[in-house]
Amino acid sequence: MIYIALLFVVCFYLHIATRGEQRLVIYKKKSYKRASGFFVSFLILAFFSAIRDDCGCDYNSYILHIERIQMGKLTYMEPGFQWVVLFLERYDTNPRFVIIVFAVLTVFFYLLAIWRQSTNKFMSVYIFLTWGYYFITFNTIRNYFALAVVLCTLPLIIKRKYIWFIIIVLLSATIHKSAVVCIPIYYLANKITLTKKHILPICLFIILLISLQPLLRSYAFLFYESYEDSVYDTGRISILNVLKALAVIGVYVKFRKYLKDDELSKLYFNLNVGALILYLGVFWLPAISRIGFYMNATVMLFFPRVIESIPSLGKRKEFKIMLYVASFVLFLLLLNQFAAETNRVLPYKTWLFGRGYDHYGF
Repeated sequence: MIYIALLFVVCFYLHIATRGEQRLVIYKKKSYKRASGFFVSFLILAFFSAIRDDCGCDYNSYILHIERIQMGKLTYMEPGFQWVVLFLERYDTNPRFVIIVFAVLTVFFYLLAIWRQSTNKFMSVYIFLTWGYYFITFNTIRNYFALAVVLCTLPLIIKRKYIWFIIIVLLSATIHKSAVVCIPIYYLANKITLTKKHILPICLFIILLISLQPLLRSYAFLFYESYEDSVYDTGRISILNVLKALAVIGVYVKFRKYLKDDELSKLYFNLNVGALILYLGVFWLPAISRIGFYMNATVMLFFPRVIESIPSLGKRKEFKIMLYVASFVLFLLLLNQFAAETNRVLPYKTWLFGRGYDHYGF
């Protein structure tokens, strides 16, 4: 119930703050309401994430690793993350302080990406919450911080500002090395124009990846030994992520006539085609979702751009209602998975009224 309440509060205020926002693909005019929508959404979501305790499958693992870094012991975590831990230690030695800082920054960069790229802030935040993207940030803190930062670089790709794009991605990779994959993937996604003639080669490539599974697995586990036979090594196809990618592809094909000059929509579409290839062809690779999310997290930016481009007001309202209802149903289904060992987002626990209360003075 607490997550449903969070969804209602954030979306209710954001609906009021963004009501009447002009339907433009690119616009610069700022208003007090729009600014307050960002500020209030940020405060609520950042606060809710920051005060969690033992919420997330690797929360306690992070506590231990942060303590090891503070003691100068060896750890596999990236040098950028270790530097941040040691820097924050100057102000507070409690390892939860590091998690708080990353929680706040992760929410900030996600919302920054939405406010800079989305044509409908309410819809994007609604998808951010109901499709589970916000709640998965409670896990693998480094990975989803890097993802949030990298999402902000998509306009740089469109503007051909590749140097800045590479610099930001490499800085993100010092927090989580998986961010490096975005350099070739985002670049290619921006350069390629997919047509019907690519359907067969894509299908054959997926079949090839599946057929090479034994060989590719042996090489993959040379780099990720700890994942072999772990709880993440399920060997199952992520049906939900496949459906997300197919939804993007289907919607883009149907409405692309309204998106002829929208380079960002084309980029989001190409990235989701890439996500589909990953989730079908390399489904057997543990934690492949962590790579796929760099591509399919763009759904929260894609759907608003497509729906707001529909010239017919009636059709636009119809598709909005369909999206909102389907997203809420998905949210209810995800709630049933949040208590799983690989998520542990439920039950929600906080140190605000217990452990850590005296230390942080709330």
